[in-house]
Amino acid sequence: MSFEKVSLENENLKVTFLDYGARIYEIFVKDVDGISENVLLSLDEDFIKQDTAQFGASVGRVAGRLSRLDYDFATLEDNTAHGINIHSGYDGWWNKTWAHKKGSNWIEFSLKDIYSGYKGQLDTKIRYELEDNKLIMTNFAKTDTDTFYNPTNHSYFNLSGDVKEKIDGHELQILADKFVETDKLNIPTGELRGVEGTPFDFSEPTLIKDSLEKLPNGIDDCLVIDKSIGNHTPTLILKDPNSRRTLSITTDRGAFVIFSTTGFDADFTLNGGKKMSSQLGIAIEPQELPDAPNHEGFGNIVLKANTESVHKTIYEFGIY
Repeated sequence: MSFEKVSLENENLKVTFLDYGARIYEIFVKDVDGISENVLLSLDEDFIKQDTAQFGASVGRVAGRLSRLDYDFATLEDNTAHGINIHSGYDGWWNKTWAHKKGSNWIEFSLKDIYSGYKGQLDTKIRYELEDNKLIMTNFAKTDTDTFYNPTNHSYFNLSGDVKEKIDGHELQILADKFVETDKLNIPTGELRGVEGTPFDFSEPTLIKDSLEKLPNGIDDCLVIDKSIGNHTPTLILKDPNSRRTLSITTDRGAFVIFSTTGFDADFTLNGGKKMSSQLGIAIEPQELPDAPNHEGFGNIVLKANTESVHKTIYEFGIY
């Protein structure tokens, strides 16, 4: 085994991490009957080093798709065969072994990032902390030269516990007022569309299967958080009506990329021998807008030299 597994635990949560990709590997949460089960898709160990779908991984320097490869700050890899870089390529954070140190209720991963074709060195840390029923993720970064910086975590959730059911019956609510329009390669067109009246309107709790009926290719899209909400209110809530588990996410990031795993049928196994199949989990990726350097109005993801960036995302679990 060429990775190390480390755990944090309190009376409400047990979370397991991997140094490979600074991954959140497992999250054990009690259901309405007090039974603690894993609510992530967790690759079986033989498949972890073969992973190209970033299960639970930290993704950076830049998450998502970039539609050009050459910039002042970087010359990037085409890892799609379409002239596109996604998730910073095969040399990205998700494919690196991170140093780590651990306290009683926290673990901190660190990496000196000189990879992926980006200029300069970016010193990054990701701190995970348990507090009651919350997993708190804080991203720190500082660079010696101007660079693009838009990290995320790429965990796939299934609140049924130990992947007993698909996520079709989960309820999803996202306080987003816009979504990013994309082309057939899932590259942003540069247009932000209102969610009202579209299958991307999750302003009220919505059964995922109801949205998927209108989206035969599934959800692999970016929803822009309503800026009037503020950074201290949950902007995404996921519920499973059978286990009665809930996940509420509070973040200072500007958007969520949601991937419903529709059509994701594969030969690898997870969670103790279960074969990966369509809609087995939902990836929730807090980040800024994808392909931002190539579109006006998509925000600035440049991290200036010798300036520290700090971002926080809180995953809060409960019962309803």
